[in-house]
Amino acid sequence: MRWSTAMRGSRQQTQLYLYLAQMTNMEAELLELTNSVEEYINSIKDSRMRRIIQYRILDNLPWCDVAEKIGGKSTGDSCRKYFERFFEK
Repeated sequence: MRWSTAMRGSRQQTQLYLYLAQMTNMEAELLELTNSVEEYINSIKDSRMRRIIQYRILDNLPWCDVAEKIGGKSTGDSCRKYFERFFEK
């Protein structure tokens, strides 16, 4: 049986609705995950580490920009090492 144009349109519309539902579910999951990550970051007592995580993970900055935002005598390598040591614990 050949598909008529109306049947194809209906099938495409159904696929579009399914795709939209999937995207909506994924968006809700992502929002929930983001909230969990932010809660974890806020629970870290070390304010310097909170800022490093914020800049590197959430803002997606390279280490040299993280160091610039942290200020002082921070370098990209020192921020990276501080980050790595924190998560080795």
